[in-house]
Amino acid sequence: MGRLGSIALTIMLSIALTVIANWRYFTTPEINPKSYITPKDVEIVKLVYNLTGGWEKSGDWNELIRDVYRMYDWIVLNINPDFNKTNWRTPTETLRARSAKCIDYATLLCSMIRCYAKINVYCITIEDKEGREGHASVQIILPNKTTIILDPAIHYTTGKPKPIEAETLNYIETLKATFPLQLRKPEITYAFNDETSTTFTSTKEYIEWLKNQ
Repeated sequence: MGRLGSIALTIMLSIALTVIANWRYFTTPEINPKSYITPKDVEIVKLVYNLTGGWEKSGDWNELIRDVYRMYDWIVLNINPDFNKTNWRTPTETLRARSAKCIDYATLLCSMIRCYAKINVYCITIEDKEGREGHASVQIILPNKTTIILDPAIHYTTGKPKPIEAETLNYIETLKATFPLQLRKPEITYAFNDETSTTFTSTKEYIEWLKNQ
């Protein structure tokens, strides 16, 4: 191998190691991911109540869904994408920076919803099984085994609640179409909020877990 070939190989290895390091940091941050869901943070509480006024009729799921979309819309309109950075931000840091990558969008929105109500809502991470990229979003479990998925990074929402399995699989297909090179074989591998965190080997395993929540 000539000198130019050696240089090229060194550059390729450096890029590969950087991608691997960034992906590992995405999936396993240095501290517990649950600490990135901060529903009691003063700035989060203030923002949620300014936007929604709180859940006035506890148990009124239509009210909750309307307010969840208010929070989602605020994030989409006020937080700009920044997909070049590799470190996670806390929700408060994201509010102050007014920029986020997908995991920051997800942890901020999950924190806001958990502040609004202690319902089954999770920040979920999606891993490409060929090791290319990762992604993150938010999933809410509602009564009657229905769900809403919210992904501010790609402006994806379920709309009206849909059955858990059908909507989760539809979202995975949306990710494949949105990121045809980066997420060819996406699987949901992790779900967490401020109280729980669980790993999965596949989206199928994740869906079965959701059905029991």
